[in-house]
Amino acid sequence: MARQYHKEDFLEIPEAIRVWFGSEEATNAIGAILENFSIPPETRRKIPEAIWKLETKQIPPEAFTETLKEGVGVEREKALEIARALYNTLLL
Repeated sequence: MARQYHKEDFLEIPEAIRVWFGSEEATNAIGAILENFSIPPETRRKIPEAIWKLETKQIPPEAFTETLKEGVGVEREKALEIARALYNTLLL
């Protein structure tokens, strides 16, 4: 279950991570994943929202895939594939 966001959560994120996730490169990478998985325009914003919730500790890492599943409206397996793509593209 998501917890409420607090400004302090954002301030606790190391600056390098804040800069990376706000970068054009990360934005373009997320956009490519959205295209690759044919995410409908009306739910595209749910992926960056899920990343934000994870980044600010509103959800625990183990809830990320379920958050994607519910937000984007995909089956669990597709949510896992999206999560793997995000991980491989943004974090490795």
